[in-house]
Amino acid sequence: MQWIWGTQGEKFLRISVKTRSWEKAEEYRRQLETPPVDAGNLVRQPYRSPEASAVAFRVERRKSRVTIEAAVEAYLRDARTRSLEVSTLSKLSTIFQKQFLSWTKSEGYKFLDEIDLDALMSFRDTWIDGPLAKRKKQARLIGFFWMCVRRGYIGDNPTFGLGKIKVDQIPTDYFPPDEFDK
Repeated sequence: MQWIWGTQGEKFLRISVKTRSWEKAEEYRRQLETPPVDAGNLVRQPYRSPEASAVAFRVERRKSRVTIEAAVEAYLRDARTRSLEVSTLSKLSTIFQKQFLSWTKSEGYKFLDEIDLDALMSFRDTWIDGPLAKRKKQARLIGFFWMCVRRGYIGDNPTFGLGKIKVDQIPTDYFPPDEFDK
């Protein structure tokens, strides 16, 4: 017996049919393909081999929709767990708890899967920071949505279409001799 994972994230217990008969193996396969019995958030369907008395359970986990508040709290909790600097945690808290959450509430978004590229561009339009601060804020927003994809909260990252923010930085140079003398 071994556990195997399906393409949609299902978890299967693999058990041998213990037969050489093609017909018996096909019968067993048909039993496996019967629709599962719903039991809330966890779906289990017993399967019995015609030859063996072993029972396998197909387990599917259906992810419920994740609220934006829960995703933000998970992201900030993870940032604290990674022992980021206090200044970084403060910036993340400002961006996500104060700005992003209040914006999503004012726009009527409740669930994370409701946020798309147009919504993010609308959120970015509310920023009044300078170009460098906007670029860093956008990088943190991209990191947040990558965390959401990795955790399975959403399927696709809506920040893919966000364009880069252009920053014209004046390079720091040495003092000219007259300024150095001052």
